[in-house]
Amino acid sequence: NPARISPLQSPGINDTTTISFTLTIDLNITMELVDESDLVVRYYNLGLTQAGTILYSPNDLVGLGDGDYTVRVTGYLPAVPDQPIEPPQETTLVVDDTAPVLGINLINDQSAVNDLVLKCSTVTFSGEMSDAHPCSLAIALKKGNNNYAVVREENFTSLPAHSSLYTLHDADDGHWTIKLTAIDATGISSEYL
Repeated sequence: NPARISPLQSPGINDTTTISFTLTIDLNITMELVDESDLVVRYYNLGLTQAGTILYSPNDLVGLGDGDYTVRVTGYLPAVPDQPIEPPQETTLVVDDTAPVLGINLINDQSAVNDLVLKCSTVTFSGEMSDAHPCSLAIALKKGNNNYAVVREENFTSLPAHSSLYTLHDADDGHWTIKLTAIDATGISSEYL
């Protein structure tokens, strides 16, 4: 699985990643971060690295745009510094600094959701969600000044517009509020009240 990071959003959560590889002999190591257009956007010269399991955590990932990046690790014998000993080893790093997009409407009544006064006992909410990666979506309802109660939680890659989200049956008359919360794989969240 590719590592997923979000260097700009949610400080302290998925800001960076650790790249791990194993060497059977001492080698000079270089590492490149290559974007989708095959442009090297970060270059690291780790120098002569001793055999063993190597863990490297780059600290300069802020500023990378959303997208998939190839991490390319290349080893060179100390005596022959210009010739790689074998093809580079590669893995994928996904940068996602974009929050999920949420929208909601009512099927029974097109009034504003965040100021909903029910005039019937059954209301169906529909909406949409989109993000580049799968998200968890939680739907919560509250009446008046009560606390929110989660009524549905699921994982989605996306929900097209006007997807049925939840039907509230036998609702009491009064002021209700619905809250959608979507959290993507990098921990970025969006909330719709």
